[in-house]
Amino acid sequence: EETLGEKYVMLQSVSLQATHLVIFISKRLSPLVSNVAFDTIATGFKNMVGNKGAVKISFSLADKSFMFINCHLHSGLNGVGKRNHDVA
Repeated sequence: EETLGEKYVMLQSVSLQATHLVIFISKRLSPLVSNVAFDTIATGFKNMVGNKGAVKISFSLADKSFMFINCHLHSGLNGVGKRNHDVA
């Protein structure tokens, strides 16, 4: 409330180690929200360590669907194949 004010509320937050995602929504729209879901997927060492991976929040607002994704993928020129595999 200190930063966004009283007109907004946190809808959902999700974290995977240092990868975070937070969705805020106007209080006046909150009655129109449904189907809130979140998920994480670790793609680091043996697909178990969360140093690489993604977080996702999805929800419906009235008759529209929204999905927000934040990801930390493998880096560098040699990581192209790993990045493509992780996103597929």
